[in-house]
Amino acid sequence: VSVTGTGGGTGASTTSIGVYVSTAGQITAGGGGNVSVMGTGGNAGGTGGGNLGVDVEGAGLISALGTGWTHVQGTGGGSSGTGNTGVLLIGTGSMVGSGGGDVSVSGTGGGSGASSANNYGVMVSSTGGAGITSGGNGNVNVSGIGGTGSGDFQLGVRVEGGSVSAAGTGTVTVHGTGGANGGYGNYGVYVSGGSSTITSSGGAVSVTGQGNGSAGSKNANHGIYVNGAGAAITSGGNADVTVTGTGGGAGVSAGNIGVYVSTAGQITAGGGGNVSVMGTGGNAGGTGGSNLGVDVEGAGLISALGTGWTHVQGTGGGSSGASNSGVLLTGAGSTVGSGGGDVSVSGTGG
Repeated sequence: VSVTGTGGGTGASTTSIGVYVSTAGQITAGGGGNVSVMGTGGNAGGTGGGNLGVDVEGAGLISALGTGWTHVQGTGGGSSGTGNTGVLLIGTGSMVGSGGGDVSVSGTGGGSGASSANNYGVMVSSTGGAGITSGGNGNVNVSGIGGTGSGDFQLGVRVEGGSVSAAGTGTVTVHGTGGANGGYGNYGVYVSGGSSTITSSGGAVSVTGQGNGSAGSKNANHGIYVNGAGAAITSGGNADVTVTGTGGGAGVSAGNIGVYVSTAGQITAGGGGNVSVMGTGGNAGGTGGSNLGVDVEGAGLISALGTGWTHVQGTGGGSSGASNSGVLLTGAGSTVGSGGGDVSVSGTGG
Protein backbone atom coordinates (compact mmCIF):
# COMPACT_ATOMS: atom_id res chain seq x y z
CA VAL A 1 0.00 0.00 0.00
CA SER A 2 1.42 3.38 -1.03
CA VAL A 3 -0.25 6.67 -0.06
CA THR A 4 1.01 10.14 -1.02
CA GLY A 5 -0.73 13.40 -0.18
CA THR A 6 -0.06 17.15 -0.38
CA GLY A 7 -2.12 19.76 1.44
CA GLY A 8 -3.52 22.79 -0.38
CA GLY A 9 -4.53 26.15 1.02
CA THR A 10 -3.33 29.75 0.66
CA GLY A 11 -3.21 32.90 2.73
CA ALA A 12 -4.70 32.50 6.21
CA SER A 13 -5.82 28.92 5.54
CA THR A 14 -4.97 26.49 8.37
CA THR A 15 -4.63 22.70 8.84
CA SER A 16 -3.90 21.93 5.21
CA ILE A 17 -2.66 18.40 5.90
CA GLY A 18 -0.88 16.10 3.48
CA VAL A 19 -2.19 12.76 4.85
CA TYR A 20 -4.77 12.77 7.67
CA VAL A 21 -5.84 9.56 9.46
CA SER A 22 -8.37 10.13 12.26
CA THR A 23 -11.26 8.73 14.31
CA ALA A 24 -10.10 5.10 14.03
CA GLY A 25 -9.39 5.39 10.31
CA GLN A 26 -6.70 3.04 8.98
CA ILE A 27 -4.04 2.67 6.31
CA THR A 28 -2.90 -0.96 6.47
CA ALA A 29 -1.56 -3.92 4.52
CA GLY A 30 -2.12 -7.60 5.29
CA GLY A 31 0.14 -10.65 4.98
CA GLY A 32 3.64 -9.68 3.92
CA GLY A 33 2.59 -6.38 2.36
CA ASN A 34 4.40 -3.14 3.11
CA VAL A 35 2.94 0.30 3.85
CA SER A 36 4.45 3.58 2.63
CA VAL A 37 2.85 6.92 3.55
CA MET A 38 4.29 10.28 2.47
CA GLY A 39 2.68 13.60 3.22
CA THR A 40 3.51 17.28 2.71
CA GLY A 41 1.68 20.07 4.48
CA GLY A 42 0.19 22.85 2.39
CA ASN A 43 -0.09 26.64 2.39
CA ALA A 44 3.50 27.41 1.40
CA GLY A 45 3.97 31.17 1.61
CA GLY A 46 0.73 31.68 3.54
CA THR A 47 0.12 32.76 7.14
CA GLY A 48 -2.05 30.00 8.61
CA GLY A 49 -0.57 27.26 10.83
CA GLY A 50 -1.13 23.58 11.55
CA ASN A 51 -0.17 22.48 8.05
CA LEU A 52 1.00 18.98 8.96
CA GLY A 53 2.71 16.53 6.67
CA VAL A 54 1.14 13.40 8.22
CA ASP A 55 -1.40 13.54 11.08
CA VAL A 56 -2.58 10.38 12.92
CA GLU A 57 -5.10 11.06 15.68
CA GLY A 58 -8.20 9.74 17.43
CA ALA A 59 -7.06 6.07 17.37
CA GLY A 60 -5.98 6.28 13.74
CA LEU A 61 -3.66 3.53 12.53
CA ILE A 62 -0.91 3.21 9.92
CA SER A 63 0.52 -0.32 9.92
CA ALA A 64 1.71 -3.33 7.97
CA LEU A 65 -0.31 -5.86 9.95
CA GLY A 66 1.79 -8.89 9.01
CA THR A 67 5.52 -9.28 8.37
CA GLY A 68 5.93 -6.26 6.07
CA TRP A 69 7.58 -2.94 6.90
CA THR A 70 5.90 0.40 7.61
CA HIS A 71 7.38 3.72 6.48
CA VAL A 72 5.92 7.15 7.21
CA GLN A 73 7.52 10.37 5.97
CA GLY A 74 6.12 13.85 6.50
CA THR A 75 7.12 17.46 5.81
CA GLY A 76 5.38 20.40 7.43
CA GLY A 77 4.04 23.23 5.32
CA GLY A 78 6.06 26.37 4.62
CA SER A 79 3.70 28.99 6.04
CA SER A 80 4.57 31.68 8.60
CA GLY A 81 2.07 30.15 11.03
CA THR A 82 2.85 27.84 13.95
CA GLY A 83 2.63 24.07 14.35
CA ASN A 84 3.74 23.01 10.88
CA THR A 85 4.92 19.60 12.07
CA GLY A 86 6.23 16.86 9.79
CA VAL A 87 4.60 13.84 11.49
CA LEU A 88 2.14 14.12 14.39
CA LEU A 89 0.59 11.32 16.46
CA ILE A 90 -1.95 12.50 19.01
CA GLY A 91 -4.90 11.05 20.91
CA THR A 92 -5.58 7.79 22.70
CA GLY A 93 -4.61 4.74 20.66
CA SER A 94 -3.17 6.58 17.66
CA MET A 95 -0.39 4.45 16.23
CA VAL A 96 2.19 3.88 13.53
CA GLY A 97 3.25 0.26 13.84
CA SER A 98 3.69 -3.19 12.41
CA GLY A 99 2.76 -6.79 13.04
CA GLY A 100 6.36 -7.95 12.87
CA GLY A 101 8.33 -5.89 10.37
CA ASP A 102 10.47 -2.80 10.79
CA VAL A 103 8.93 0.62 11.37
CA SER A 104 10.51 3.89 10.23
CA VAL A 105 9.15 7.39 10.75
CA SER A 106 10.87 10.52 9.48
CA GLY A 107 9.64 14.08 9.71
CA THR A 108 10.82 17.57 8.84
CA GLY A 109 9.17 20.61 10.37
CA GLY A 110 8.12 23.49 8.16
CA GLY A 111 7.46 27.14 8.89
CA SER A 112 8.87 30.44 7.72
CA GLY A 113 9.70 33.75 9.36
CA ALA A 114 10.04 35.15 12.88
CA SER A 115 6.52 34.34 14.10
CA SER A 116 6.59 30.70 13.04
CA ALA A 117 7.14 28.50 16.15
CA ASN A 118 6.57 24.94 17.38
CA ASN A 119 7.38 23.33 14.06
CA TYR A 120 8.47 19.81 15.07
CA GLY A 121 9.96 17.13 12.89
CA VAL A 122 8.13 14.29 14.68
CA MET A 123 5.79 14.63 17.66
CA VAL A 124 4.19 11.77 19.64
CA SER A 125 1.72 13.21 22.15
CA SER A 126 -1.18 11.73 24.09
CA THR A 127 -2.26 11.27 27.69
CA GLY A 128 -3.72 7.97 26.54
CA GLY A 129 -0.66 6.55 24.79
CA ALA A 130 -0.15 7.45 21.17
CA GLY A 131 2.79 5.46 19.87
CA ILE A 132 5.29 4.39 17.28
CA THR A 133 5.86 0.69 17.83
CA SER A 134 6.73 -2.62 16.19
CA GLY A 135 5.43 -6.13 16.68
CA GLY A 136 7.39 -9.37 16.60
CA ASN A 137 11.09 -8.51 16.51
CA GLY A 138 10.80 -5.50 14.24
CA ASN A 139 13.19 -2.59 14.61
CA VAL A 140 12.00 1.00 15.04
CA ASN A 141 13.78 4.01 13.55
CA VAL A 142 12.58 7.58 14.15
CA SER A 143 14.28 10.69 12.77
CA GLY A 144 13.20 14.29 12.91
CA ILE A 145 14.49 17.71 11.88
CA GLY A 146 13.06 20.86 13.44
CA GLY A 147 11.40 23.48 11.30
CA THR A 148 12.71 26.43 9.37
CA GLY A 149 10.79 29.16 11.19
CA SER A 150 12.67 31.64 13.40
CA GLY A 151 10.24 31.34 16.31
CA ASP A 152 10.87 29.22 19.40
CA PHE A 153 10.87 25.43 19.76
CA GLN A 154 11.85 24.02 16.39
CA LEU A 155 12.30 20.51 17.83
CA GLY A 156 13.60 17.48 15.97
CA VAL A 157 11.72 14.75 17.89
CA ARG A 158 9.28 15.39 20.74
CA VAL A 159 7.72 12.60 22.87
CA GLU A 160 5.15 13.89 25.35
CA GLY A 161 2.65 11.46 26.85
CA GLY A 162 3.33 8.82 24.19
CA SER A 163 5.98 6.23 23.42
CA VAL A 164 8.48 5.02 20.87
CA SER A 165 9.04 1.29 21.42
CA ALA A 166 9.92 -2.07 19.89
CA ALA A 167 8.68 -5.54 20.79
CA GLY A 168 10.74 -8.70 21.18
CA THR A 169 14.41 -8.20 20.37
CA GLY A 170 13.75 -5.23 18.09
CA THR A 171 16.06 -2.24 18.42
CA VAL A 172 15.01 1.39 18.80
CA THR A 173 16.97 4.20 17.14
CA VAL A 174 15.95 7.85 17.49
CA HIS A 175 17.80 10.76 15.89
CA GLY A 176 16.70 14.37 16.21
CA THR A 177 18.12 17.68 15.03
CA GLY A 178 16.76 21.03 16.15
CA GLY A 179 15.86 23.74 13.68
CA ALA A 180 18.69 25.91 12.40
CA ASN A 181 17.19 29.36 12.94
CA GLY A 182 17.25 31.82 15.82
CA GLY A 183 14.56 30.79 18.30
CA TYR A 184 14.72 29.49 21.86
CA GLY A 185 14.75 25.78 22.67
CA ASN A 186 15.66 24.16 19.36
CA TYR A 187 16.16 20.74 21.00
CA GLY A 188 17.27 17.69 19.09
CA VAL A 189 15.21 15.17 21.14
CA TYR A 190 12.76 16.13 23.91
CA VAL A 191 11.10 13.53 26.19
CA SER A 192 8.74 15.26 28.60
CA GLY A 193 6.05 14.42 31.13
CA GLY A 194 4.43 11.34 32.61
CA SER A 195 4.34 8.09 30.60
CA SER A 196 6.64 9.56 27.94
CA THR A 197 9.14 6.88 26.95
CA ILE A 198 11.64 5.74 24.37
CA THR A 199 12.08 2.07 25.18
CA SER A 200 12.39 -1.54 24.03
CA SER A 201 11.33 -4.97 25.20
CA GLY A 202 14.73 -6.56 24.71
CA GLY A 203 16.65 -4.74 21.98
CA ALA A 204 19.27 -2.01 22.20
CA VAL A 205 18.11 1.61 22.44
CA SER A 206 20.12 4.41 20.84
CA VAL A 207 19.14 8.10 21.01
CA THR A 208 21.14 10.89 19.34
CA GLY A 209 20.26 14.56 19.51
CA GLN A 210 21.76 17.72 18.02
CA GLY A 211 20.58 21.08 19.31
CA ASN A 212 20.66 23.84 16.77
CA GLY A 213 20.20 27.57 16.24
CA SER A 214 21.79 30.36 14.24
CA ALA A 215 24.15 33.18 15.22
CA GLY A 216 21.23 35.19 16.58
CA SER A 217 19.68 32.29 18.44
CA LYS A 218 18.28 32.45 21.95
CA ASN A 219 19.23 30.11 24.80
CA ALA A 220 18.71 26.44 25.67
CA ASN A 221 19.28 24.63 22.40
CA HIS A 222 19.80 21.24 24.04
CA GLY A 223 20.86 18.08 22.24
CA ILE A 224 18.72 15.73 24.37
CA TYR A 225 16.35 16.85 27.14
CA VAL A 226 14.57 14.32 29.42
CA ASN A 227 12.25 16.23 31.73
CA GLY A 228 9.70 15.25 34.35
CA ALA A 229 8.58 12.29 36.43
CA GLY A 230 7.68 9.40 34.13
CA ALA A 231 9.81 10.72 31.25
CA ALA A 232 12.42 8.09 30.40
CA ILE A 233 14.84 6.67 27.89
CA THR A 234 15.17 3.03 28.93
CA SER A 235 15.33 -0.60 27.80
CA GLY A 236 13.89 -3.98 28.66
CA GLY A 237 15.60 -7.33 29.14
CA ASN A 238 19.37 -7.07 29.17
CA ALA A 239 19.59 -4.46 26.42
CA ASP A 240 22.00 -1.52 26.39
CA VAL A 241 21.04 2.16 26.23
CA THR A 242 23.28 4.66 24.42
CA VAL A 243 22.50 8.39 24.53
CA THR A 244 24.59 11.01 22.70
CA GLY A 245 23.73 14.70 22.69
CA THR A 246 25.34 17.90 21.43
CA GLY A 247 24.14 21.36 22.32
CA GLY A 248 23.56 24.00 19.68
CA GLY A 249 23.43 27.78 19.84
CA ALA A 250 25.78 30.49 18.64
CA GLY A 251 26.85 34.02 19.50
CA VAL A 252 25.46 35.17 22.88
CA SER A 253 23.28 32.06 23.27
CA ALA A 254 23.71 30.37 26.68
CA GLY A 255 22.70 27.16 28.45
CA ASN A 256 23.03 24.91 25.40
CA ILE A 257 23.36 21.51 27.08
CA GLY A 258 24.43 18.27 25.40
CA VAL A 259 22.36 15.87 27.56
CA TYR A 260 19.99 17.37 30.16
CA VAL A 261 18.10 15.15 32.66
CA SER A 262 15.87 17.07 35.07
CA THR A 263 12.85 17.03 37.36
CA ALA A 264 12.96 13.25 37.98
CA GLY A 265 13.54 12.36 34.32
CA GLN A 266 15.51 9.16 33.79
CA ILE A 267 17.98 7.44 31.47
CA THR A 268 18.18 3.79 32.59
CA ALA A 269 18.65 0.18 31.49
CA GLY A 270 17.07 -2.90 33.03
CA GLY A 271 18.45 -6.37 33.75
CA GLY A 272 22.09 -6.66 32.74
CA GLY A 273 21.95 -3.75 30.29
CA ASN A 274 24.60 -1.04 30.29
CA VAL A 275 24.08 2.74 30.07
CA SER A 276 26.36 5.06 28.11
CA VAL A 277 25.67 8.82 28.10
CA MET A 278 27.89 11.24 26.19
CA GLY A 279 27.20 14.95 26.01
CA THR A 280 28.94 17.96 24.51
CA GLY A 281 27.95 21.53 25.32
CA GLY A 282 27.14 23.87 22.48
CA ASN A 283 27.98 27.36 21.24
CA ALA A 284 31.59 26.68 20.24
CA GLY A 285 33.22 30.00 19.39
CA GLY A 286 30.39 32.08 20.88
CA THR A 287 30.23 34.23 24.01
CA GLY A 288 27.34 32.76 26.03
CA GLY A 289 28.08 30.57 29.07
CA SER A 290 26.73 27.51 30.92
CA ASN A 291 27.02 25.26 27.89
CA LEU A 292 27.22 22.01 29.87
CA GLY A 293 28.15 18.61 28.50
CA VAL A 294 25.86 16.56 30.79
CA ASP A 295 23.53 18.12 33.39
CA VAL A 296 21.58 16.00 35.92
CA GLU A 297 19.39 18.01 38.28
CA GLY A 298 16.13 18.01 40.22
CA ALA A 299 16.26 14.29 41.14
CA GLY A 300 17.21 13.25 37.63
CA LEU A 301 18.68 9.76 37.27
CA ILE A 302 21.20 8.07 34.97
CA SER A 303 21.66 4.42 35.94
CA ALA A 304 21.97 0.80 34.88
CA LEU A 305 19.38 -0.53 37.30
CA GLY A 306 20.60 -4.14 37.29
CA THR A 307 24.07 -5.65 36.96
CA GLY A 308 25.25 -3.52 34.03
CA TRP A 309 27.72 -0.64 34.08
CA THR A 310 27.00 3.08 33.80
CA HIS A 311 29.31 5.48 31.95
CA VAL A 312 28.80 9.23 31.69
CA GLN A 313 31.14 11.46 29.70
CA GLY A 314 30.70 15.20 29.26
CA THR A 315 32.58 18.01 27.55
CA GLY A 316 31.71 21.64 28.14
CA GLY A 317 31.08 23.93 25.21
CA GLY A 318 33.89 25.95 23.65
CA SER A 319 32.46 29.44 24.12
CA SER A 320 34.23 32.31 25.89
CA GLY A 321 31.47 32.42 28.49
CA ALA A 322 31.69 31.06 32.05
CA SER A 323 30.58 27.77 33.63
CA ASN A 324 30.97 25.46 30.64
CA SER A 325 31.22 22.37 32.85
CA GLY A 326 31.73 18.89 31.50
CA VAL A 327 29.39 17.07 33.93
CA LEU A 328 27.15 18.73 36.53
CA LEU A 329 24.96 17.04 39.19
CA THR A 330 22.88 19.46 41.23
CA GLY A 331 19.80 19.34 43.44
CA ALA A 332 18.45 16.82 45.94
CA GLY A 333 18.29 13.25 44.67
CA SER A 334 20.14 13.81 41.39
CA THR A 335 22.07 10.60 40.74
CA VAL A 336 24.46 8.83 38.42
CA GLY A 337 24.56 5.24 39.68
CA SER A 338 23.96 1.54 39.14
CA GLY A 339 22.13 -1.38 40.67
CA GLY A 340 25.30 -3.45 40.96
CA GLY A 341 27.70 -2.66 38.13
CA ASP A 342 30.59 -0.23 37.84
CA VAL A 343 30.02 3.52 37.51
CA SER A 344 32.40 5.85 35.68
CA VAL A 345 32.03 9.60 35.18
CA SER A 346 34.47 11.72 33.19
CA GLY A 347 34.20 15.41 32.43
CA THR A 348 36.19 18.06 30.60
CA GLY A 349 35.39 21.72 31.07
CA GLY A 350 35.03 23.95 28.05
